[in-house]
Amino acid sequence: MISKIIKISYSLFKIIFQNKKFEHDNPTIFLINHTTKRFQTVLEKLPDFSINLVKYDAVIPAFWDIDSLLMIKKSNCHIEHSTTIPPYDVRENNSLLDKQLNNLFEEEFFNKFFSVDNVSFWDVIKENFSNMYKRTYLNAIQDIEKIKFLFKKYPPSYILILSETAPLDLIIIKIAQKMNTKVGMLQHSFNTDNVHNSDFHGIKYDNFCRIMPLYSDHFLVWDKLTQENAIKQGVNSKKIIPIGCPFFDTFFHDDKNIKNSKNDYILLAIAPSIGNNTTQLSIQMQIEFENTIKQICQITTKMNKKLLIKIHHASTFDEKIIKKINPNIVVKHTGSFYQYAKDCELLICIDMSTAILDAMLLKKPIISILITDKDSPSTIFQKNYVLKTTIENFEKTLIHSLDDKFKIFCIAQSEKFIHNYILNHGTSAKSLLNFLSNMFTKTTN
Repeated sequence: MISKIIKISYSLFKIIFQNKKFEHDNPTIFLINHTTKRFQTVLEKLPDFSINLVKYDAVIPAFWDIDSLLMIKKSNCHIEHSTTIPPYDVRENNSLLDKQLNNLFEEEFFNKFFSVDNVSFWDVIKENFSNMYKRTYLNAIQDIEKIKFLFKKYPPSYILILSETAPLDLIIIKIAQKMNTKVGMLQHSFNTDNVHNSDFHGIKYDNFCRIMPLYSDHFLVWDKLTQENAIKQGVNSKKIIPIGCPFFDTFFHDDKNIKNSKNDYILLAIAPSIGNNTTQLSIQMQIEFENTIKQICQITTKMNKKLLIKIHHASTFDEKIIKKINPNIVVKHTGSFYQYAKDCELLICIDMSTAILDAMLLKKPIISILITDKDSPSTIFQKNYVLKTTIENFEKTLIHSLDDKFKIFCIAQSEKFIHNYILNHGTSAKSLLNFLSNMFTKTTN
């Protein structure tokens, strides 16, 4: 049902609004799975640049309300969605695919791989595992054909992705390489940068999560810490492009006068826990995480402070635990973190999160409690740009942080970090578009 609505809305949009023709003397840029509102400043400035921008989304549509619709319309970009591209018919090859996949799962390898102490449990999971693999395999075939269709319809000069993790990203990279088209990966979050400990789980985690690029031609970074960290982790310095963060451009222009700032509640940001980090999956770590949340709720309730909890969309958390402590605590799973942070008195952040940068730019004091990252804190904590505490000392730290003089000190530390490390303050969208304007390399078939 949703896919039909998206398909119809895109068709109507193209009929009514899509009047910009492709200028073949301009570079054609693919923007892959970048949400419209996150890229607001880029889309607003796009008409000032000689770029053919094609925005392709696999899940979230380019517009879903009047604001996002007008944003897309005014930008003059071209939009495509996975539902608007004709599906590839695999029926004639279906029996061959089934036979090949069934033969694959008869291999002795799986019996040995899925075993403990030489006792195999492959037979228990075989059906579910093979069905999951077949479904993923068929989806990949569809994605390959859709991306080929996209390349044929709009031969790209350059492609901008957000990660090298999802199957779609990897498919795009491999097809781009065959077509001699360059790919850039734009930094999409603020991550820990401590690589001094060779056993640090984050380095091993990145082998699977791909925060650092492995296949992309360029890594477009927000800040100097990530730039330095990437080089330490083996990324060629020539591939690193200092762009800044287009998402934060509006922050630098907003009114951040402390006197005009609202202080309606304390904001707790729960960082993403997406289930592919073994450290986070340990029972001990999960108990510590849950107990930390409980104690924060209990302490803020005791102090008669309103608490709003913003849960990252990639996290799973049972809010019944919170409601048992205080039913008046507000829990938000959706909505703009920027708007929640704008009205808060203080941010509490568990582990490293982009929420820290939001709060810094909004001139809000920050308290950080490290759980996953406690054995290898980032530079931002090591140099005291952000106040770090433990749950045992949290109440004392919170009381201290609400003091007006100490708030000013914390904000001053944040401003030092922004000045020392964040690139292209308020001009990142322009910086990105200038870079993309120079990416005109004809794609050859």
